[in-house]
Amino acid sequence: MRPIGDHPRFGAACATLLSLPAITEAFAEWTKLRTEAGNSWLLLGAAVLTVAVSAGVTATTRCPALHCGVDAPGSA
Repeated sequence: MRPIGDHPRFGAACATLLSLPAITEAFAEWTKLRTEAGNSWLLLGAAVLTVAVSAGVTATTRCPALHCGVDAPGSA
């Protein structure tokens, strides 16, 4: 595998972008996020929690008619 800045067509552009501190920091954070083992469990937990809270709100919202005019997500 070639280094990132060694591409025949985009080598100079990649090298220029990677020389910017913000791009370098973002690339480092992405690598850390991708390689640490606990992050996948954290992402899974956040998704499960989101679904559970949505299901709970949906289960507790009652409407007497089919179209009662209450916008449940917008009413908070």
